[in-house]
Amino acid sequence: MQTILYRKGIPIRLFAKRALPHGVYTDEKLFVLTDIHGSYKAMQRLLRMRPKDARLVFLGDAVDRGPASMEVLEYL
Repeated sequence: MQTILYRKGIPIRLFAKRALPHGVYTDEKLFVLTDIHGSYKAMQRLLRMRPKDARLVFLGDAVDRGPASMEVLEYL
């Protein structure tokens, strides 16, 4: 089950706690970021929404298309 919240028009998905492989459970919060495509300002806006206790996971597509690919790479 998932819950979708909207913060400043951006969908935030919350998933129910469930078992990981081999029956391991975790309460760790993850903040998943992907498809930035060189948009440094958008990335910074999203990162301000990250809860302090959440681990940041970046899934790729950092550069290309946007005006600030180098800034995105330097930050990451």
